[in-house]
Amino acid sequence: SDSTARRISTRQIWVRDGLFRAVKLLSIMKETGRSLAQLSAELPPFYVESKSFALPCPPSMLQKLLVDTDKESRLTAAREGLVLHKQGGRILITPTKNGRRVNVFAEAESMEIAQELCAGVEAQLLFLNEK
Repeated sequence: SDSTARRISTRQIWVRDGLFRAVKLLSIMKETGRSLAQLSAELPPFYVESKSFALPCPPSMLQKLLVDTDKESRLTAAREGLVLHKQGGRILITPTKNGRRVNVFAEAESMEIAQELCAGVEAQLLFLNEK
């Protein structure tokens, strides 16, 4: 919920304060003795694809998605939606506040996989909506 998100963000200043993030990064660089380029090179590559489409998404639809998830995937509840962990990436599925649209964000090791994950979830949600 929004109140929970606000409460969490007030306890984690680094999430919303760019200056604090910069100072924290400088602190990590000093502690480890590594440059920004070295730290950046250690980050694994990932790509993000997002889609937003018109689809009524009541909470019952997300429950159907929980039931219809294949055995190779893992679905967990997030603060504002569901996170689907699939081989090669993960997908965040969030309905808009008015419940008329669905936002899908896929994160994967390659752009192609991220696009496939987004398209797959969109097709699955459209199929569940027709039932």
